[in-house]
Amino acid sequence: MATRRGYIITKSFRSYLTATILTLIIGQVCLTTDGIIMSHLVSPDALSAINLLSPFNMVMATIHALLAIGASVLAGKALGAQDTKSARRIFSVSVYSGLVFVIALSVLCLFFLPHVVRVLCPEERIQPYLSDFMQMYLFVAPISLLSVVLKLFIGVDGNPQLVTKATTVEGLLNVVFDILLVKYLGFGIEGSALATGIGQLVTVCLMIWAIRSSRSRMAFETRIPGWYRLLCANMREGMPTMLGNLVLAAVALGINYIIMDAQGADGVFILSVCMQTMSISMLALSGCGDTVFSVGSVLVGEQDLKGLRILSNRVFGVTCGVTALLMMVVLIWPDGLAELFGASTEAWLELCRTPLREFALMLLPMAIVMLSKYIYQLLGYMKFSNILSAGTFILLPPALLLLGQLSPRHIWLSFPIVSFISLGFQFLALLWLGGKKADIHWFTLIPKESAVTDKISMSVAYDRGELAKAKQEISEFTARQGWTESLRQRVMLVTEELCNNICQHAVAHPRSSQSFDINLCQSTDGMVRLILKDDGILFDPTAQTVSRYTAEQLKNDPTEKIPLGLTLAKGNSSEMSYKSMYGLNVTYVNFLPDDYQPKGESKS
Repeated sequence: MATRRGYIITKSFRSYLTATILTLIIGQVCLTTDGIIMSHLVSPDALSAINLLSPFNMVMATIHALLAIGASVLAGKALGAQDTKSARRIFSVSVYSGLVFVIALSVLCLFFLPHVVRVLCPEERIQPYLSDFMQMYLFVAPISLLSVVLKLFIGVDGNPQLVTKATTVEGLLNVVFDILLVKYLGFGIEGSALATGIGQLVTVCLMIWAIRSSRSRMAFETRIPGWYRLLCANMREGMPTMLGNLVLAAVALGINYIIMDAQGADGVFILSVCMQTMSISMLALSGCGDTVFSVGSVLVGEQDLKGLRILSNRVFGVTCGVTALLMMVVLIWPDGLAELFGASTEAWLELCRTPLREFALMLLPMAIVMLSKYIYQLLGYMKFSNILSAGTFILLPPALLLLGQLSPRHIWLSFPIVSFISLGFQFLALLWLGGKKADIHWFTLIPKESAVTDKISMSVAYDRGELAKAKQEISEFTARQGWTESLRQRVMLVTEELCNNICQHAVAHPRSSQSFDINLCQSTDGMVRLILKDDGILFDPTAQTVSRYTAEQLKNDPTEKIPLGLTLAKGNSSEMSYKSMYGLNVTYVNFLPDDYQPKGESKS
């Protein structure tokens, strides 16, 4: 019976996650560096000002979520289904619409800057810092939007390593220009925003260069038929993340007001350190969430439900493990974190110690809820994802107000209490959904394999005996589908040639745990699709055909050096393409059935 191992999915998961985590670490270093430089070189109130801008940052993040994050999921599904043209159009609409929205919002806020500053910060002591920082921040906002969106789509296209390299350059430039502008050129707090913009501008240039290269499947389209329909689809897909960010922005503003009212500027500093702690915990969560959207959307497009289930197990394991470790560090050693952000006296340390420990208790339940939201959104459970995104944060202000009245000293316990309430609601909702749908996995809601009968998915070791068994199972599967003999022969010939090539040449000395994946299915439009994935040496089978050789070479070279098998494979398929992504060789093969009719056409 066909079995699916986790080797290939784990390899792509590690490849993408490693690159994404490195990218996020570098981004977090930039954020932390800004905070450290501001608190030490300018004033602790400068760090508070940067944190008070967080509601506006979240408004900007809602634009990213609405127009880019959902679009990247749709583009990943299109790439998984080998629809490059649609992926490019989705990408182009996302970039153009995002720029329009961000530029319009930035210009509007610059006109009303004093009013915006007063709304964000009623504390007069901090307002001058916030005004200076926000003015420069708005000037570089379009560059920031381009940096985020282009990196997102480059990652979906299978090149997260390039994103990491670009972000490394961006981070180094940010640190260098932070020190240069703030310490030596006297720019003050606005120098921090300008340094970030300079680093992001370099990233944008690198990403555009990558997109214009021949390896990228993304491209800027100037003529986009049905752009409004695509824009609506992008917005609909990004709605859960956007809702969460929008609610989070409103909640963050409310929390700032509540904390300022209860504990003044000192409380705002404690909140800033807590938010920096949460940002560190978001490294694993955001990295795994991005992996779900990027790798998972491609798996959904390929109709690879087994692979998606394996991926979900990996992301939950990594996220929970890393978050639990960070929570323990904060519980045991809160003083180290407080000192890092400018709490240099014993009085400051005493002020931060208990709040940090109480706040840390929220990290693990919050991570589980937020990571689940990514998977549910990917699978189309939009309402459930929306509730999880918004519900957790909506409960925070009332909890802060209530606990502030009952026990002001422990107001910070509101954060873990709300997180555990959200987790409890999620479990109850999953029990209800599981009772209604027996063909889904209880926690992840991924459809069970038994519910899908028109596909076969398996992992094959680099062993001739196991490969022979796999071919036999594929042959039996094709017979059950009722395909014509001509189609079956073509599918089996191509599968055999490509699998033989992988088994013989991909890995010189394969380990016992090493395997490659075969995924064969018939899509809803009638097209038969074969997908092969291996982690051997980079090799494009579509380029290795007899047509590459001259007549003289074919006459003189030994026949075993001429790729006759690959030539036969390409000739017997309707379309064969190759992509190196997430550290894997991925070969896509399409077969047109003998009676195939494109959508919208009928037999005459």
